[in-house]
Amino acid sequence: MADPLYVSVQDVRDLGVPDPPTDAAVTAAITLWQKFIERACRQWFFEKSLEFYVDGTDSDALHFGVPIIAITEIRINDSSTALATDQYKVYNATEYPADRQNPRIKLVSSSRRPDIFTAPLEHGANIFRKGRQNQYIKGTFGYVESDGSVPLLIQHALKKLVVEKLLSPVYPDPTLPTPPPIVAGAIREEKTDGHSITYDYSESQSRPAGLSGITNDQEILDIIRLYRAPIGIATPAHPSYR
Repeated sequence: MADPLYVSVQDVRDLGVPDPPTDAAVTAAITLWQKFIERACRQWFFEKSLEFYVDGTDSDALHFGVPIIAITEIRINDSSTALATDQYKVYNATEYPADRQNPRIKLVSSSRRPDIFTAPLEHGANIFRKGRQNQYIKGTFGYVESDGSVPLLIQHALKKLVVEKLLSPVYPDPTLPTPPPIVAGAIREEKTDGHSITYDYSESQSRPAGLSGITNDQEILDIIRLYRAPIGIATPAHPSYR
């Protein structure tokens, strides 16, 4: 099943994209640049059900790069039995204190009240024991609002990017007249009466790092930075209660 689109064709039309391009072309552009935003942000913005195995590292917590919406099953330490729900705490709140910037699962004890900052002190408490692919997680993940919708800023950035690419394509229509070449370089000399300009090509500027090769729209780039996820999963190398 294809991933849901964050914006509709009509959303793009409302920003001033005429017809043509066709609805099929607009849909293709939405699909393409949605993938770009997901890749640039290193996360997705809809509810996605997943089941997977991760490595244990002798910690009482597992951290994730994508927010957790809900966890339906956990099997730890190569066990074939699901862990009781009162044995772990899922940090998935979307309201204050929001956990989307630090999504994690923490093992707790049913004999003690779960606490954000502490874990069971008794010996023999559960940990995600060190190993390869020995922790099973099943649940729903994604960066969504409390009602399950796509964040408005992400929708806004996607609409602007799609409109930019549809109205100013990188490869213009070959049947149209070729525009004059874009001149790069600082002006070294200019004569207004004689209408003469001399450009300085002695110093070439390197392309700035980041996403400037895709778009120079600072608003789009700032929104991507706001929603960019951590680079990878981080798990403490030791339990917090030791």
